[in-house]
Amino acid sequence: MTRRLGAKFRAAGLRTRFVIGDTATPRDAGEYLGPTLSDRRAMRYAGALAFHSWGGASDQDYEQWRQIAGRFGLRLMVTEGGLNPDAWRTPWVLESFWYALRQMELYQDMIRLSAPCSILEWELSGDYPLGVIRKAPDGSTAVAPTYRFHLLRHYANLTPKGSRIATCKSDRSTVRATAFLKGNTCVIHVLNSGASCMAVVTGLKRYGPRFAAFVTSQESACDHRGDLVRGRDGTLRIELPARSMTTLTTAK
Repeated sequence: MTRRLGAKFRAAGLRTRFVIGDTATPRDAGEYLGPTLSDRRAMRYAGALAFHSWGGASDQDYEQWRQIAGRFGLRLMVTEGGLNPDAWRTPWVLESFWYALRQMELYQDMIRLSAPCSILEWELSGDYPLGVIRKAPDGSTAVAPTYRFHLLRHYANLTPKGSRIATCKSDRSTVRATAFLKGNTCVIHVLNSGASCMAVVTGLKRYGPRFAAFVTSQESACDHRGDLVRGRDGTLRIELPARSMTTLTTAK
């Protein structure tokens, strides 16, 4: 089908290309994509590679997507970004901090290992609201942002447009980190799923020296916690609150 439609589009003077994959899950990419990837004539009309993030995947699965995209020179996109495709059936779960934290764990692993160029946050849809309507005693109503809203703000508001994903790793299983670079700007998103702890961030000698810190937890909502100064050796120390997202950025 890809081969035939691609040829028809080209004959009609159209530059339309196909998104390869667009799978319902990031798991087992090679098995599903194999027939298309091995068809050279079909791959002439490929424009991008894509998957849905529902349920997450193993490190090996995510890395395979990155490798396939690199091998064929295709942009990798997450065309449905979210944690649980059935969460709309229990809408109260979407308001919980636990769900928001789990979704950020998935995003951290997915971004760090597969390096997509874009993510379509499917859970911005009406049945996955980022805000809930609260009714006051006087009868008035207002929209209250959820924890998911504030955690997503770290990526949406603090990651520079057009930045590239940099290699970043953590030596603690409960701490995940992703880093983005653009020119002299360095942004690091650190997710701590466990108890409060002290983190030492290394490799920052080319950036800074000042990093602004923003924190979201059950008690804070992407709050600016002041500026930190890295050491001359390129290291920076910061205390990570329990079950929180902390973003460090050199952007002003």
